[in-house]
Formats: sequence, C-alpha cells, structure tokens
Amino acid sequence: MLFISILISLTGLLDCIIIKSYDTSPLLRFTSNTKFVVSASSYIFGLFLAAQVYVELKEHAGYLQTFLNDQNKRLREAKQSILNIESKEADIRNRIDRSFKVYELLDQRLQNFRNLPATNKKPLSRAEHEFKAELGM
Repeated sequence: MLFISILISLTGLLDCIIIKSYDTSPLLRFTSNTKFVVSASSYIFGLFLAAQVYVELKEHAGYLQTFLNDQNKRLREAKQSILNIESKEADIRNRIDRSFKVYELLDQRLQNFRNLPATNKKPLSRAEHEFKAELGM
C-alpha cells in the first residue's frame, strides 16, 4: 500500500533527523528527540487513519450514492402519497356527509311510512277476504 510505504519512509526520515539533531546535553537531546518522534508519529498515524477513511469512503461512494438516491426516491413517493391522500380527504368527507344525510332522509321517510294509517292494517283473513268478495268490492 502506498500509505504504508509513505509511513515507513517518513519514520526513516525522522530517524535521520533524530540522529543528526544537536543539543547542548545528551539528556536534553534524548527527551526533545523522543517528544518529536512521538508527536511526529502520532501525526503520521492520524494522517494514515484519515487516508484510510478517505479510501473507504471513495470505495463505498457508489453504494452510498445509490442508497441515498433510493431513500430520496422513497421520500418523494411518500410525500406524493400524502399529498394525494390530503387532496382526496375533502372529497371523502363530502361523500360521508352526503351518505349521512341520505341515511337520515331514508330514516325519516320510513318513520313517516310507519305512521300512515293503512300500513298498520293486518292482512285480511280468509273469511274476511271471502266476505269482501261477496260484497263486490
């Protein structure tokens, strides 16, 4: 991998810097070189991790783009469905109101029909039917 070779070459470069650095005392030279190596290696490790994240994102960019496009498409379809339902809601409410009015009208007509005097009559018995036939009605 390119990043590992860069990391190795940079650490080799740091070793050269550490060896060739000059300070007044050997102990001071050791501590300053150690701090420099630790900070430089942590910086290089951070660069290495950032490069890995970049590579991973670049490799998965197509999948992520497809996933996001699919989610956006589903969102647009859901919004369109909600708009269609909201536009039909008023029509459905009007139909329900009309059906209740028709039901109330039919119920009122049925009550009026029950209150008519002729509807309370029972059917004629056989004897009453024969008597009516004799009268010629």
